[in-house]
Amino acid sequence: MRRIALLVLLVSVSSTGCPTEGGEDAPPDSHAWYQGTSQATKPDGDPLGEASDKLLRRSVLPTVARIEEQVVEQDVNGDPIEVIATLTVVPEDSTFRVSFQDAHGLLEGTGLLSGGDDWDWTFWESTVVYQTGDLEGTTIQTEAELANGVLVSDTTIIDADGDLTVLVHSELQTVTEAAWQSAYAALIGG
Repeated sequence: MRRIALLVLLVSVSSTGCPTEGGEDAPPDSHAWYQGTSQATKPDGDPLGEASDKLLRRSVLPTVARIEEQVVEQDVNGDPIEVIATLTVVPEDSTFRVSFQDAHGLLEGTGLLSGGDDWDWTFWESTVVYQTGDLEGTTIQTEAELANGVLVSDTTIIDADGDLTVLVHSELQTVTEAAWQSAYAALIGG
């Protein structure tokens, strides 16, 4: 079974007010780094291999109403997968559009950010669908929550025929940039 690089796209930056793109009320841009593991299972709960290392770097850019996320994890062979996703946020209603490319094709979708204050959301849900590639039509649904520096996400992968194929549970801890860079170098092999 192929390993799909899954993204956890959750905003975690402090601010007040709901700024418009580039508005004077926009909080400053910020960055957060996370490290942890991700475990994929079959629908019956049987694990698909061992839990894999996972890294997430999130850049929250309220001045341009965007979030950029870099996810790095291992595939089933232990090889690194790196994906960068851009979320275009609509601050007025805390929704977003997301688009990114991975080794299997182009994914596009939408989501909702909630909980906490604007630009300091603590809960996220999204649905993305492969638009092209060998997984075209596959749907990925994710719910994630950030509490006390721990980001927990649960993802459901449904194939193009509508069959549930994989469940993924991830737990990531907030880390320093230096710790993230060190883990990144070890994971990428550089």
